[in-house]
Amino acid sequence: KTIEEDNENNLIENLSSNLSINRSSIRCEIKGNQVDEKYSVSHKEMRTYNHRLYEVSISNFPKIMRNDNFMLNGKHYYWMSIDDMRKDKEIIKKNLEIVEFVHSHIK
Repeated sequence: KTIEEDNENNLIENLSSNLSINRSSIRCEIKGNQVDEKYSVSHKEMRTYNHRLYEVSISNFPKIMRNDNFMLNGKHYYWMSIDDMRKDKEIIKKNLEIVEFVHSHIK
């Protein structure tokens, strides 16, 4: 969830903690912003969302994270391509416009 102040630092702190990565090897940069009004499936009402897209670079990428999926600190993680996300029924239902927003900013 985006916070109002110092969000980049918050993202770095969370990544460092959750993925057991040294803070000094993480860089974070805002790449885009988009405001959407859409129906929230979980809240069952229309809501306005301010989406911020960040690019995160990790200079010392842990070996375990190079796998297609992995367990770390009791959480299961997996990588998905844009095409994978476009085919996922839950993503289509809840956040396909975010996938397209991310895709539009990939260089």
